[in-house]
Formats: sequence, structure tokens, C-alpha cells
Amino acid sequence: MTARLEHTNYTVSNIEATAAWMIDLFGWNIRWRGDSKTLGQSIHVGTENH
Repeated sequence: MTARLEHTNYTVSNIEATAAWMIDLFGWNIRWRGDSKTLGQSIHVGTENH
């Protein structure tokens, strides 16, 4: 059985740098981006399926 990170939320000062770091570290890609529920932006990174 392989472990999998299902979901986390982070509040950061530099969303682009944080997404780039996760993409580099985990080999993920940007799945979607847009407005967050509370002022600001969201970037969802992960695999093609998760």
C-alpha cells in the first residue's frame, strides 16, 4: 500500500513560489487556480488524479 497526501491548505505570502516549490519537490503540476473563498487566490497542485 502506498501512502498518499489527500488534502492540505496553506496560507502563504507568496503563492507562486510555494506552488513552484511543491511542483519541484513532489513532481506535481497545477490542477487549477482561481479566487479563494476568502479574499486572495488559490492554486491547487497535485497529480493528474489527486
